[in-house]
Amino acid sequence: MSIVRDQKVTDVHYEIQEWNTNYPQWMVLVHLTYDDLSEFPDLEKAMNGVDTNPHAWQNNHRVAAWFDGNESDFLRFHDALCKNKTPAECFPYTPIYEYHGQYYTISYNEIGYHNLPGCERGNYNCTPL
Repeated sequence: MSIVRDQKVTDVHYEIQEWNTNYPQWMVLVHLTYDDLSEFPDLEKAMNGVDTNPHAWQNNHRVAAWFDGNESDFLRFHDALCKNKTPAECFPYTPIYEYHGQYYTISYNEIGYHNLPGCERGNYNCTPL
């Protein structure tokens, strides 16, 4: 099941990883501008709102942000970047996004049953309200 907010289905949990300049060189570097992200305010906010505290760096990266959102938005974001190429043609390897001189990877997972009201994360033996 999914949560509906503002007429969009909230169906995935995003995780934004920030990388230092020692990101794996096999990744495909994609330079982003504000215009690239203007239609995707949740991604722009997550990438623009990263703090500069050096906490939690492990193996050249750290979790910079996480939020619940819409999978279709991310697919539209990729389509806009790929411009008539398949995702495999556009990103033969994992993309790493450069935005304002910082580097990020974006991943997401489907939101499960436990994210319904009354079934908080980690409470798998619950009864939804």
